[in-house]
Amino acid sequence: MSNPSAPAGAPSRRRAALRWYWRRHRARRWLTAAAAGALLALGVCQGVAAAAPGLPTPPVPGGGALTPVIGVPGNMNAPDLDDDGHPDLAVPDFGSDQLSVRINRGDGTFGPVHRYQVGSKPSFIARGDFNDDGNLDLATSNAGSGDISVLLGNGDGTLRPARAYSISGPSAGLAGISTGSFSLEAVDVDDDGVLDIVTSNSISNDLSVLHGRGDGTFAAARTFPIAGAHSVGVIPFALSLGDWNEDGHPDVVVGGAESVTIMLNDGRGNFRATSSNRVGLDIACTKVGDFNGDGVPDLAATGTGTLNTQILLGNGDGSFRTGQNAFSGGIGPQCLSVADVNRDGDEDLTVVNTASQHGHGDVVVLRGDGHGRFTTNPLTSSYPAQFAPWASEAVDFDGDGTLDLAVANSAPASVSVLRGNGDGTFQPQVVYGM
Repeated sequence: MSNPSAPAGAPSRRRAALRWYWRRHRARRWLTAAAAGALLALGVCQGVAAAAPGLPTPPVPGGGALTPVIGVPGNMNAPDLDDDGHPDLAVPDFGSDQLSVRINRGDGTFGPVHRYQVGSKPSFIARGDFNDDGNLDLATSNAGSGDISVLLGNGDGTLRPARAYSISGPSAGLAGISTGSFSLEAVDVDDDGVLDIVTSNSISNDLSVLHGRGDGTFAAARTFPIAGAHSVGVIPFALSLGDWNEDGHPDVVVGGAESVTIMLNDGRGNFRATSSNRVGLDIACTKVGDFNGDGVPDLAATGTGTLNTQILLGNGDGSFRTGQNAFSGGIGPQCLSVADVNRDGDEDLTVVNTASQHGHGDVVVLRGDGHGRFTTNPLTSSYPAQFAPWASEAVDFDGDGTLDLAVANSAPASVSVLRGNGDGTFQPQVVYGM
């Protein structure tokens, strides 16, 4: 299904708008990170170059075995690539065009880094068994080359060379950036028992579906427009899955310049935009959970240009109502995770902030009350990460039944692992170069 014809003059207007957006809003994320660096240089914030007061400087395991490079991961993933029951680490490295993997030793520590070449400017990772062999496979969305890279897993912690599937061509007037493939998810959109891949496409402002064949290969992308009455604006970064209207078919939400847009699935993998909710400025991430315990999926969305996390409560008919606008506890909130970190039966949020009271980035725990509201105290619920963190995962790395946190950092490309205490608090970070 291709896009309908655009009105005369639309491409030039879109290019002009995109150039303005890219200069102003996309740069905002880097300016936020630069502000944190300036605080460090000026010595305004204590504990910037070291750990928080009273805590040891975070060690860097295996530091001599690799040379970290500057990277901008859009998200991260914790797949079990060697099928031993322990989640591993996988991070897209925007700066080196590689996918970096560390295998869990089984005790929550990680082995040496292994890197796999993918497309240009990889930003997000999806996982699933694409060829039905029982092993987890990975896919990356590549913002620079306008494609996705599919890496089939061998089941022993290694991946086969990437195979590329085109989404779009180069963007006019934006060097090094394609017209598509910023975020992606793996899901069976047409109920045929085979995983498909869905991408939200920057610049072109649309959604693409690549139907899986069941053997690890995918059909050509089919594209569905986001633009129109329910547009997210230009450059949709965020993408999440859920059954918003409870019809049994996976739907999507995309987040862009200032809002999130709901796109419903007709059950055959065709999507249409049906409603939108204004959230804030420069939507970085969306996550799904049931925050008020009514059995209907809700949304949490962060905006880099805000200090908050917006809660949207689902109505069960494909629409959402505005909930709490919760303080993120820092500056420039990026991505977040949804998990019950204090084991009270209510879903909590862990929000990654570009800058914080620590001078560098942090991850902040927002505790859910089970009624759709969240509370945090940045003085006691904030945990230092590294420079300009972008994403997090809440999983049990060491097999003790308690959720831990992994935070992907930008410069240098690394992952901070914080072991959970089971009560919603976490131990100091251990940093792994990626």
